[in-house]
Amino acid sequence: MKEMGKLTMLGSLEDDESEDSDEDATASEVEEEESEQSEEEQIKEVIQLAKVTVDQFLANPSAQNFMDLGSNRLNVLLNKAKNNGNISVNDYVSVLMKVASLSKNTNTEAAELAEKCAELLYRDLFIWSQENDKTSIVNNTILVSLGLIKSEDKKYKPSWNLEGCLHTLIGIVKKNYIPESTKDAFKVFMQRQANDTVMS
Repeated sequence: MKEMGKLTMLGSLEDDESEDSDEDATASEVEEEESEQSEEEQIKEVIQLAKVTVDQFLANPSAQNFMDLGSNRLNVLLNKAKNNGNISVNDYVSVLMKVASLSKNTNTEAAELAEKCAELLYRDLFIWSQENDKTSIVNNTILVSLGLIKSEDKKYKPSWNLEGCLHTLIGIVKKNYIPESTKDAFKVFMQRQANDTVMS
């Protein structure tokens, strides 16, 4: 009898363990479903936040349009600038300047985000330029875009806010991803511009 009682208790314990494991499995499935739902919601949120396309922003690079690119704005701008790996230095720098120009905007949130975004665009550009031996071309294009040296195209005139662009440049000159030769060149031209401003 005692033996039978022990067997019955063991049997009921096994049943309890089985029920517990079933409950654990069900809880795990619910967590996975909730995780999938939250990921889907995050994706939807990013899509909903993007109220303008990158082309609309570049055609009219205002602080509002920059914010309306949504929280995925950096990736969207990087993809546009990189052109699927077929980088045109002029086009990349144009995207960069339109973002950097907003770093002195009166909308402080947009200004801070634009400055961070521009710094990351600069970083990727200089990493690419060093890997592809294009640093001198990148340096010249940036200096022309900032109005620090004259363009070969005499009709060229920067269309963005140079104050914001120069503000961002001052910040990135200290970064370790900028080649020393580039830092020296930028400092010379920025100092020259500062001297011209004082004299005028």
